Amino acid sequence: GFGVNAVFPSWYAMARGTDLASASSLLAVLNLAMIAGSLGAGVLLSRGASPTRLLLVVAVVSTVAAGVMFASDGAPVAVVPCLAAWLVCSGVSIAVVTAALPRVVASPTQGAAAAGLLSQMAALTTFVTPLLWLPMLERGSNIGAIRTIERSGGA
Repeated sequence: GFGVNAVFPSWYAMARGTDLASASSLLAVLNLAMIAGSLGAGVLLSRGASPTRLLLVVAVVSTVAAGVMFASDGAPVAVVPCLAAWLVCSGVSIAVVTAALPRVVASPTQGAAAAGLLSQMAALTTFVTPLLWLPMLERGSNIGAIRTIERSGGA
């Protein structure tokens, strides 16, 4: 989700020949899907869903959604549902990882440090993603972007 927020507006504006403001507005509205994903993950986890299975489903769904989206010509009929699905998956991932923090830290006193590390990883992802993806997308290499997404698990 973090990387998508950094790359999507430029890619969509380029693919559709639209302005950056319109592309950013579309992303802003669809970012609400991340909230739905986080809330849904919270409900599923509270009912005993396996975090590992949730992350596996997220990896598959987000990879397929990203592949279809970037392989398209940017047509809204492909982009909107795929981006929404990807952002729901991002919300689920964030919720599952955050919920796991108390179980993976060595001591209850390290919770803040773990949360801080998680935030720093998100910031690093936001910084690195445009450096990796935008050159591929500007050359029209959507396949390269899809392979990058597959290797990263879609997040």
